[in-house]
Amino acid sequence: MQQVYYGQGFKICCRQRTVYFAEHIVEVRPKTLALIIHLIESDTEICPKAELLETIWDDVQCDEQVLFQTISEIRRIFSPHKVVQTFPRKGYSWCAPVSKQDPSIEATTVDPEVCTDKLKPRSHKVGFWVSSVSLVLIIAGLLAIFSFNRSASVIDEGTVIILPVNNNVIGRDHAWVPLGAMDQLIGNLNHRGRVMSTEYVLPLITKLPANSAKALADVDYIFKRTGASLVVETELNGHVRDYQLAYRLYAKQGDSAGVVFSTTVDDALLQLAEIINQHIGDKAVNIKTDFQSELKNELVYQAIDLYKQSKFVAAIQMLESTLALEPENHRVRLLLAQWLIQTGETNVGRVQLRHTIDNNTPDLSIAYLGRYYYWLAMSFVADDGADSLKAIVGSIEYSEQENDFLYLGYAYQLKAQLYNDQGQLTLAEESLLKALSYHQMIYCPMGVSTVKLLLAQLYLQQGREQLSSTYLDAAELQIRLHELPLAVAVDK
Repeated sequence: MQQVYYGQGFKICCRQRTVYFAEHIVEVRPKTLALIIHLIESDTEICPKAELLETIWDDVQCDEQVLFQTISEIRRIFSPHKVVQTFPRKGYSWCAPVSKQDPSIEATTVDPEVCTDKLKPRSHKVGFWVSSVSLVLIIAGLLAIFSFNRSASVIDEGTVIILPVNNNVIGRDHAWVPLGAMDQLIGNLNHRGRVMSTEYVLPLITKLPANSAKALADVDYIFKRTGASLVVETELNGHVRDYQLAYRLYAKQGDSAGVVFSTTVDDALLQLAEIINQHIGDKAVNIKTDFQSELKNELVYQAIDLYKQSKFVAAIQMLESTLALEPENHRVRLLLAQWLIQTGETNVGRVQLRHTIDNNTPDLSIAYLGRYYYWLAMSFVADDGADSLKAIVGSIEYSEQENDFLYLGYAYQLKAQLYNDQGQLTLAEESLLKALSYHQMIYCPMGVSTVKLLLAQLYLQQGREQLSSTYLDAAELQIRLHELPLAVAVDK
């Protein structure tokens, strides 16, 4: 494919898979380029989504989210130029005027107005996460691990393999993640000529042993089979507006791991791309991020991995060790307090929360203060409803200032529980309806379904059986649609 397309302010070179702008160039992935060309060359006013999926991703099975992410990538590449028009529920069309140049001219001609001697790679915003060490090595390796993660070794040659993202987020809304997030991560990387495309990686991983996708033997196989210098393994946990993206970077110089906390999958992938860019020799990365903090500590990954295995004591020790290194890491302290409360160490968890609330440092955002107050309220639920309600008021106040809709939903849900325990069913109903509205704002199927079940139970208590049945049916439909692990029975 040797076509060259000229637009106002840019030039698309198909043979080189690059887009030239006045001040920079962008290297484009094969699938992204194929989609651009298909949109430009389409004879129809609107290219249906199904047609694009069947044409561009004819070799892999993907859903609409992969298409959506690739369209987003195209828009980022050409920004601020508007090149793609969306037709809701229908498809997309190319909307920027372009002209095609004769292939024989393309090899020798460079547009001086578009391609200058100032051309340089475009930087992208980017992202990160973490994996496994023995508890016995914590004290001995603490400073070494911390230092290693802060100054990652640079890989100057060889290819980069991004494996499909292991998705642990509940519900069909995230079914796109394994291939879609993988494809998006690849698109966020610089030096894309070295990063293997999705269609290259998928046939490769089908040949891995079926018993373990994470075994070191599998990584060794990939290194031997491809000659890669870096293999990236990722795992997405959490839920809407509260994601955790874990990563492990396998390299011949040694492995490293980390953890990203973010409110969106997109932001998490951007952060991880920044980490990977640093590993593959991109010394020109200069990205301003709005993320509160970046956890580069392998201990956090180990802690989360242990917690998932129900090894709670070891997991908590890991987080305590991390706080010894970073006492003001508010995300880690909040996670530690949460785990302590959930495992029955309520008083100890409360101490961790109080430590941060009472020593409110400038780098602790109002949004996170709202989350601290929520878990403080949770620590009082079993023994002091008044103190719990007081903490909930604080959580709502701070969360409202930062539009933290996730924790506003949680807070009003807990507030309803406290009112219900006091027999104040009208106030409980008001709180549940507010909780429902916040969960609906962020399209959180788990939160919406849970609150609808609670409303069904509450209306049954009030003798409003028809309304109870309405909410129960709505919850059952939502649970079935999103494949959520929730029981739909309501006590009668």
